[in-house]
Amino acid sequence: MDQFIIENGTLKKYVGPGGRVVIPKGVQRIGKSAFARRSDIDEVVIPKGTTHVGVDAFSHCVGLVSVDLPRGLEQIGDGAFWDCRSLASMKLPASVKDVGVGAFGFCGSLTTLPDWAAFRSVFRIDGGTLTGYGGTEERVTIPETVERIGPGCFRLNGRITSVALPAGLMGIEAEAFYACAALREIRVPAGVTAIGPRAFSQCTSLASAELPAGLRGDVAEGLFEGCADLAAAVIPEGVTAIGRSAFRNCGQLRSVTLPDGLESIGEDAFAACGKLMTVNMPAGLKDVGLGAFRGCPWAETAAPGTFPARIVERSRFVIENGVLKRCADDLASHVRVPEGVTVIGDSAFCDHGRLVRAVLPEGVTDIGDSAFSDCESLESVVLPKSLRHIGEDAFGNCPALRAVAIPEGVPEIGEYCFCDCVSLAEVVLPNGLQKLGGYSFANCGALTSLAVPASVAEIGEAAFDGCARLTIRGEAGSFAERYARENRIPFAAI
Repeated sequence: MDQFIIENGTLKKYVGPGGRVVIPKGVQRIGKSAFARRSDIDEVVIPKGTTHVGVDAFSHCVGLVSVDLPRGLEQIGDGAFWDCRSLASMKLPASVKDVGVGAFGFCGSLTTLPDWAAFRSVFRIDGGTLTGYGGTEERVTIPETVERIGPGCFRLNGRITSVALPAGLMGIEAEAFYACAALREIRVPAGVTAIGPRAFSQCTSLASAELPAGLRGDVAEGLFEGCADLAAAVIPEGVTAIGRSAFRNCGQLRSVTLPDGLESIGEDAFAACGKLMTVNMPAGLKDVGLGAFRGCPWAETAAPGTFPARIVERSRFVIENGVLKRCADDLASHVRVPEGVTVIGDSAFCDHGRLVRAVLPEGVTDIGDSAFSDCESLESVVLPKSLRHIGEDAFGNCPALRAVAIPEGVPEIGEYCFCDCVSLAEVVLPNGLQKLGGYSFANCGALTSLAVPASVAEIGEAAFDGCARLTIRGEAGSFAERYARENRIPFAAI
C-alpha cells in the first residue's frame, strides 16, 4: 500500500513500479496528475467503487496500452488520458456521465470511444482558452465556447488543412498555429483584437489569411514569417505597427495594402519577399526598421526622390532619436545618410566591405568611435559643416580612402582616427583645430604633405608614425614647426 498515497478515498499519487498496476479497493477518486508522465506503466485496473478519474490523472503516460474502467464510473476529468498515445483499447461504461475536454487528446491509437466523447475529448479548454488539440481531423471546427486560442495550441500539427474559428473569438496567442505545414486557409473573426508573435509562422501552404477588422496595435513579430504560399496581405485600419520579420521570406507575396494610420515597420518585416511589387506607403509612416524591404523588387524599383524611395532608404539604417546605430548588410556602395540624423554611432558602418562613398547630411554633429573603421572599399566621405566631434578610430584601417576634408568647428581629431589609411594622400585640416590625437595618421604612407593650422597646440604620441614621405607645412614659429623639428619630420613654412 506504500506505493499508493491515499487520503480520504482519493488516490493522490502512485509511487510504485511500472508495468501492470492494480489500484486497491476503497479508492473512490483518482486525483489530479496521480499517474501523470509515468511512461513505464502499460496497464491499469481501476476498482469497482471508483466514481471519478481526475484532471490529467494519466496524462502523458505514453506507454499505457490498456485501462480497465469499472461500472459505476461517472466522470473522467479534463486531460485525464491526454497523450496516452499507445492506448489502444478502452470500454467506456454506460454509467459515465461526463468526459472532460481533452480527456483522450492525442490518443491516436484509440478508436472505440462514442462519438460524443470523442469530439469532446480532442479539445482542452481552460476558462475559455483552448489550450490543446488532440484530434486527427484535417478540417477542424473549434467549439463556440472558445474565446482564445492558447500559445502553441496547434503547433507543428502537420495534418490540419483548414480551421473554422468561433465567431466569439477574441485572441490568438503566440505560435498558436506555428508550422502547420498543411494549413491552407483560415478566416479570423472580426472580433479578434490581438494575434501573438509567430501565430502562423512557417505555415508553408497558407495561401490566404484575412486579418480581422478589429485587430489593434501591431501585426506581431514573425506573424506570417516563412509562409511561402501567401500571395497577398491586407492590413486593417487600427494597426499602427508591423513587427519584426512579420512577413519575412513570404516568397509568393505580391501585394501588400497598408493602413493609413500605420506609423512603423519593423526590421526585416518584408525581407526576402522576392515577388513583392506593390506596396502603398502611408503618409504618416515614421519609422522603418533595418532591412524592412531587403530583397524586394518593389524596393529596388522605387523612383529616386519619391516618398517610397526615401522610406526604403531609411530601411537600410537603424536610427533611434537621431542616432544612426547600424546599417544593413546589403547597403549600397554609395550611401547618403538620411536627413534628421545627428550622430553616427559607434561602429555604425564598421567593417562594411561594400561601402565606397558616404555623404553625411547637414545636422550631423558627432561621428562615434570606429564609426567607419575597417571599411576596406571606402574611397571618399563628405563631412558636413555642422560636424563638431570625430571619435577614436573613426576611419581607422580604411585602406582605399584617398582624401578627406575636416570642416571648421571640429576642435580635435581623435586617436587612431585615420590610422592605417594607406592610400590617404590629401587631408584638409580646419582653422581652429586644437589637437591631433595619438596615432591619428599613423601608417598613412601615401600622405606626403599636410598643412597644420596655427591653432593646433597639441599633437599626440606617434601621430605620424609610418608616414615616411610626409612634410608638415605651417606657420613659422608655430607648434607644428616645433613638433616637426622634435620628431625629425620635414617642415615647410607657409
